[in-house]
Amino acid sequence: MLSVTKLYNIIILLMFTVAVGAPSRAEAEFALNFTPINAGAGITTTSVLGCSSAGGQTPFLMAAPGSCNINTPEIVTDPSTGLNYYHMIVGSVAEGFIQESFIQTGVIAGTILSCAGNSCSTNLNNRDPLGGTGLYYTGSGASNPRGTIIRQIISDGEIVMEFLKDKYDRKPLITQSIITSGMFATFRIDMRNSTYSDMNTPGVITNTFSFSDPFAGSFDMARDAPNAHVTGGRYTYTNGAGNGGSQGTYNYVEGGGGITTSDWTGFMDRQDARNIWTFPTYKPQ
Repeated sequence: MLSVTKLYNIIILLMFTVAVGAPSRAEAEFALNFTPINAGAGITTTSVLGCSSAGGQTPFLMAAPGSCNINTPEIVTDPSTGLNYYHMIVGSVAEGFIQESFIQTGVIAGTILSCAGNSCSTNLNNRDPLGGTGLYYTGSGASNPRGTIIRQIISDGEIVMEFLKDKYDRKPLITQSIITSGMFATFRIDMRNSTYSDMNTPGVITNTFSFSDPFAGSFDMARDAPNAHVTGGRYTYTNGAGNGGSQGTYNYVEGGGGITTSDWTGFMDRQDARNIWTFPTYKPQ
């Protein structure tokens, strides 16, 4: 199961919850290839808190696996700007879930982790990872999307979903496919044709469905729904009062609810005692 730090990093980065950043700029993005960058960094299944540890956790990239007081992501530098980024890898291809992200440092609410000996500061970014208000409002949707790139793949062998945001100030590409012996379906919306300040440009959609039996029929959105009204990609992000413009607002062309109102406790198995929670006060019951 997930430690609180790992759970925090998954929750804050899941799908539409891309995290933190600064205004648009011209640096070159990192490669999203699920590979550690710095010497000494590695992927481990042991969670470290102070000098205590717990095994059997979700695979997670750490700066120095096994070291006391170090339970933080790898930190890397963009050579084109000198800006530092938290580099996180969560999960594995073998387990059917893997996610990689680069998040600019210094513009998130609190520190990722701050420990000395066996005690940790209470002013942590992971204190209330599922919360949505107050000082520790650091969960999904809390941060500015302009300073992060992310790639996430979920697969069970038949259903494959990929979320790819490979440009800092560009929206993501989302791909979903189902491949079985009897059918093939694919849905792809590429919103990388607009920035977070552009509400007028819809994403480019591919939506097809077919059976292995050629007489069973098929669907192709380009052919069968050429006049479809597409709103995907037509949204903006307005900077908030948090660090680096975090805690802002997503605004949709036809309105609708925000991601900060979602109940993210559904991503946590509350019955499993192995699921570490550093601050029990905030643990969902």
